[in-house]
Amino acid sequence: MAFSNIALNDLYFTWVTRTNQLVNYVNNLDATNILNFHSNSAPILVSPSAFRYGDIYIGLTLSSDTSDANTANIASAGLVNTVYQYARSMSSNTNAAIAVTYSQGNTAYLQANTAYGQANTALITAQGAFLTANNSNLALVTASIATAYGQANTAYNTANNAYGASNTAYNTANTVLITAQSAFTKANAGATLASVSDYRTGTDTTKALGVANTWAAAAEVSVADASTITLDMSTGINFNVNITTRATRTLATPTNMKAGQSGSIRVRQGGPTAQTWSYGSGWNFPSGAAPVLSTGTGNTDLLFYQAFSTSNVVATIIKDIRFNF
Repeated sequence: MAFSNIALNDLYFTWVTRTNQLVNYVNNLDATNILNFHSNSAPILVSPSAFRYGDIYIGLTLSSDTSDANTANIASAGLVNTVYQYARSMSSNTNAAIAVTYSQGNTAYLQANTAYGQANTALITAQGAFLTANNSNLALVTASIATAYGQANTAYNTANNAYGASNTAYNTANTVLITAQSAFTKANAGATLASVSDYRTGTDTTKALGVANTWAAAAEVSVADASTITLDMSTGINFNVNITTRATRTLATPTNMKAGQSGSIRVRQGGPTAQTWSYGSGWNFPSGAAPVLSTGTGNTDLLFYQAFSTSNVVATIIKDIRFNF
């Protein structure tokens, strides 16, 4: 729209300028400016009313004087009329050009307005499509969130139910434990611990074992030297004997053996000469060969045994043990 206005304004103001110039020129042709002189008569006035502005012609009212001055006036009037006709012709051409330019500008404006309308319609359509797509996406997202929430809620409920069941089971087990602990405390409060002798004897069925007495029962029990050495396994588990006299020794079958009892017998040659040993019938050895003790004075041998019944015991020997104590 702006480009057509520029062209119209240029033509319009050109026409106005030229027309105003013509009007000013004609208006100045009044009685004070148009004087026709004759050498033998007074000046002849040209009446201003004789001028017709805006019509096809401009006429001059003249006297019948046909002098040179009057002729000059008629010529001037013709010149003015010619200028007026030119200005009117230019005005007509300008009006036609203005009309054409205005028509072209108006057409361009209408085309631009139509294009604007089409663009606006396309924009509105695009906005509608965007809103439709946006609403569709929003619905999908909302549905997805709802589905995910439902799944999470289901999983939570399942876990919560499992926790409840587990908690119930824990409480039940804890109650049983508390009951058992209470029963143990009551039983322990009234229990009597077995002594070292009770442990070694191994016949009591009511007393509880204490840690200290259990280890104390394993301490070596010294056995007196004699020609026949008989171990009472109700009085000890591990034994030691120091041979001091010169004679043959017999290690008799132990008494009061308990099946499964095991231990050791430490034998030291303390006499001036080595002693020989023989064994009772309850002793059993690898390959049936009775072990021979070390013969040096001060030598120490260690017999390891295990009772298999109340009358049979198996033994093996480690000879010449060098103790550091």
